[in-house]
Amino acid sequence: MNLLPSCEKCNQQPKKRPDGTLAGKGNRFPVTGTHAYDHADPLKSDIVNEKPLLLHPCIDNPDEHLKFLPETGALGWLTERGEKTIEICDLNNEHLCETRRDAYNQMKDAFLLAALTAKLGIAAPAQDVQKKAERYIKGDLAFSMVGRQAIIAARQQVVP
Repeated sequence: MNLLPSCEKCNQQPKKRPDGTLAGKGNRFPVTGTHAYDHADPLKSDIVNEKPLLLHPCIDNPDEHLKFLPETGALGWLTERGEKTIEICDLNNEHLCETRRDAYNQMKDAFLLAALTAKLGIAAPAQDVQKKAERYIKGDLAFSMVGRQAIIAARQQVVP
């Protein structure tokens, strides 16, 4: 069932990219198996073999399906579902890659600065970064997966 809100760009009717593939989810909802409702035989609709290929943002853990590439801001996939979600929702468009890369660098830089100021005995920046880090960890901010990866990378620099 396709009842989740999405951003305007992701939810737009598919448009052809220069390479001929489609970008934009619109009403596309790819599944493995058969769709839950069979238009040819509505009586079979209670027999569900439908397994969605798109990731569910409230149920699926993106870290299990996607990988973030900090150098480019692009997403790679670890599973077929990750690949299909990137493709259908056009998650590697230039704007999203740039915004993801910026979010990653800002969180990583803020974490490193907070660690440095904390060593100097200045607690305020560390407290602010901790609050933002907690929101990334909970998934409450845009690009939470990227923010979590920035925190991990910064921690590795602080404590090798």
